[in-house]
This record gives sequence, C-alpha cells and structure tokens, in this order.
Amino acid sequence: TDLKGVAMGWAVISLIHKDLGDADKAAHFFRVAYNTTSPPFYEWHEGFGQEGSSAQGAPNFVTGAGGWLQTVVNGFGGLRWERPGVLTLHDPQPLPNSTELRLRGVSFLGARLDIVATARGWTVALSSRAMGRTDGVPPALELVMEAGTDGAANSVRLTHTPVARKRGMVGLVRRVSHQAV
Repeated sequence: TDLKGVAMGWAVISLIHKDLGDADKAAHFFRVAYNTTSPPFYEWHEGFGQEGSSAQGAPNFVTGAGGWLQTVVNGFGGLRWERPGVLTLHDPQPLPNSTELRLRGVSFLGARLDIVATARGWTVALSSRAMGRTDGVPPALELVMEAGTDGAANSVRLTHTPVARKRGMVGLVRRVSHQAV
C-alpha cells in the first residue's frame, strides 16, 4: 500500500472496507489515517512527511481529524442518515484492537440513543440523558430489522432497556409507524 496521501482519504477507505466486510483492511486504513498525527500534541497533518517538511502538508488539519471521526461514528459505529426520518444502524462493531464501542446520546428526531457494539453484536436504547425538551417526552421510536423468512419486518419499540442484535445485522430506527400503535 502506498501510504502517501491525505488523512481524510484513508478514513473514507477504511469505512468502505468495513462496509464490504473486510475487517483487516478496514482496521489497516483506520490506523493509517490516525498515523498522520504527530507529537508532541498529536495534531493532525495532511500527509506523512517529516516534521516541518512540505511533504507533511497542512498542520492542524481538522478535515483529516473529522474524516477519522466519521470512520468511528459512521464506519465502525454504523450510523447512517440515508433518508429523512430514518437512522440506519449498519452493523455497529468495536474499533480495531477494542472490545467495545459506545456511542452515547446520539441525537435523533428529538430523542437521544445509546448504541453499544461488541464482537458478538450490538444494542440500541433510548438514552437516559435529557434532550432539553420541556415536556421530557421523546418521540416513540422503533427499531425495524430486515424482513424475516415470512416476509414480515421485525420491529421493537425502543425504551431505556437495550435491544440486542447479532453482529452483521442492519437495523433502521424510525418513529413508531401508525400500524404499530
């Protein structure tokens, strides 16, 4: 692999490999993106050049840091806002060399969600963290899984009790449908 390039590009490549199911390459490019930081403050740089060289690119390269953070949240965390009113949880899983990934207080449709991913699977629940609503009542949300063998979608109303799913599964969080009320 040619490691010359821009930090934010490596982060996107990591995310793509995670979606393709290639965990080794996803982890590799995740580390490559992070390795554009340099001591003593571990600020992000545009490239991999020697400290102070033009090959190092722009210092304090926040776009590279943002790309890497997207790999955490949208890649390994699996969060996708693919269409209005729906949050896709695309097989959340821990970061490389980690046993767990916790995304706390994810804001969605006026509610906050806690998503936890482990090697065996993932959970989602309404967070106990308040959203600043005056009425204190979040909207009714449900987790909808892909249709089963009978063709029926599997949906569960979200509460503060985590709903567990196996590794590799994709779920959709949305407002409770009128039919489910």
